[in-house]
Amino acid sequence: MQSVTEWAQLNFGSCELGDKRRMNRLVRVAEQVANNPAASLPEQTEQWADLKAAYRLFDRNKVTFEAIARPHWELTKQSARGRCLVIGDTTELDFGKDRQWQWPRILAAQRLTGASRFRSDHRRRGANNSLSQEETEVQEDGERGWADEAKA
Repeated sequence: MQSVTEWAQLNFGSCELGDKRRMNRLVRVAEQVANNPAASLPEQTEQWADLKAAYRLFDRNKVTFEAIARPHWELTKQSARGRCLVIGDTTELDFGKDRQWQWPRILAAQRLTGASRFRSDHRRRGANNSLSQEETEVQEDGERGWADEAKA
């Protein structure tokens, strides 16, 4: 069985990101992510400098999803023999229309305290992922925001 370091090098060590240092950083980030895949990026990185370096890496124009994934895709194609079962997770979560969002209260508080106005695009959605009639009207007229609704 290969180590996480070997796996990261094999899968990402040939990425073409415009600079060898970027490729080396990507291998390091992949290793850290693989060591704790359920955690967030700040929890996966060992030091603050590692997190900042990862964010800078992902902010580069040449560091695209395709540039990162291409070597992995090629390895997958090379190792595939005969028929393959490709499993994809298309899970969708629905927290229901009764879920209470905190945004209306936050926005109302910002308006009362004079904080900068912030309009959230977070809206409650129904089981079919569509906006309710009232929310659609609010979205279309643009006059009322969540803070207005919170006061009403």
